[in-house]
Amino acid sequence: MRGLARRYAKALAMVCKDKCIDYDETYNRLKALVDALKQDELFYKYLTTPIVNRSEKFEAAREYIKKLELPAYLENFFLLIVEKDRVAILPYIVEEFRKISDEFKGQIRGVLKVAFDVSEEEVHELERIFSEKLGKKVVLSVEKDPLIIGGAVAYIGGVVFDGSIIGNLRSIKEKLVER
Repeated sequence: MRGLARRYAKALAMVCKDKCIDYDETYNRLKALVDALKQDELFYKYLTTPIVNRSEKFEAAREYIKKLELPAYLENFFLLIVEKDRVAILPYIVEEFRKISDEFKGQIRGVLKVAFDVSEEEVHELERIFSEKLGKKVVLSVEKDPLIIGGAVAYIGGVVFDGSIIGNLRSIKEKLVER
């Protein structure tokens, strides 16, 4: 399923690249589309049920999409998704689109878990440090996790940078157990 979603996402990202369309704006509009579909649960079920034929789904989607005031390229993309009966993987397409657009922009996203609030300046400084270390622009989203006690843990591109108190305590424990 992820492979199929990635192919659709890559095709959309290529359209954005070729037409110089902003990736972030496209992502935000796609995310809004998915959120709207999730809120309209009955319509979402209608589009994903195999009982309804594709032409009926397509016509219903065409009417639905008019309300959302999406740009033509996204309307066409959504109607293609409906026509190919791929609405169920749309949330995965959105996730994959973000990853691919980040690759095109030469950046990587990560999560910074902290026990306490951190300032925007501190986050920007950490992004700068990680960017230098990884050779790509790093964009961090912050999550609070009181279980780490203090410090921070960064998850970036499958790598964990643990500077937390709980992480240091685990490390000390492992070293003591080894002796």
